[in-house]
Amino acid sequence: REVTEREAAEAELRNMQADLVQAAKMATLGQMSAALSHEFNQPLAAIRSNADNAKQFLERGMGERVGSALDRIILMVERMAEISRVLKGFSRRAGTDLRPTALKPVVDEAMMLLSPRIKQGRGRLIVTHLDGPLSVVGGHVRLEQVVLNLVSNALDAVEVRDDGQVVLTTRSEAGLAVIEVRDNGPGISSDLLPKVFDPFFTTKEVGKGLGLGLSIAYKIVHDFSGSLTVRHAEGGGAVFTVRLPLAEGLSDAAE
Repeated sequence: REVTEREAAEAELRNMQADLVQAAKMATLGQMSAALSHEFNQPLAAIRSNADNAKQFLERGMGERVGSALDRIILMVERMAEISRVLKGFSRRAGTDLRPTALKPVVDEAMMLLSPRIKQGRGRLIVTHLDGPLSVVGGHVRLEQVVLNLVSNALDAVEVRDDGQVVLTTRSEAGLAVIEVRDNGPGISSDLLPKVFDPFFTTKEVGKGLGLGLSIAYKIVHDFSGSLTVRHAEGGGAVFTVRLPLAEGLSDAAE
């Protein structure tokens, strides 16, 4: 009976965590909604303009310029379709299975979701994959949420600087895949470092965060048998480091 009750409690805990992750993802999309709206409206206006131009070129018998305008329309439609695909995948409920998950597509999709904000913000983002394609044991959607949380927090930290910079690096190290997010913001005081991953802890102003992002990221990484740590960066700022077990295959999790 005790074993049955424990298994039921663990199953309920996993479901509650999945609900929390889903709520965090919806909150993330809500925060990015204005920037994403701009990301769609801008190419839509350009598509309309190119369509009008193509019509005029066609009436004037300028076939080559018609083709050029249509090519630009196709490129913009493909860009919007890719953003929609990533949004659809990110918004769906994540599974709980652990599978070999290619790291680069996770980072690329997270950067695509953050690209509108990066364009409008002051911080510069640099992404470097030092050791080529890596595959970890985890889940695509949940790992993407971890990357989004870490990079979003780093971008928040550098908003106060004209030379704000966030550097995301992936590499392999002693049989582990490492994701490092470094910023040159104001950093985190030593007395607050131990509290960073506590639920509802935040150094942001009221209304700018619930303090759940890092707590959720910490739990997800530990579910993947990994670790998430934070330390001071040399010269100021903070460094968040994710370490995950490497997987032998490169097949991506379907979640």
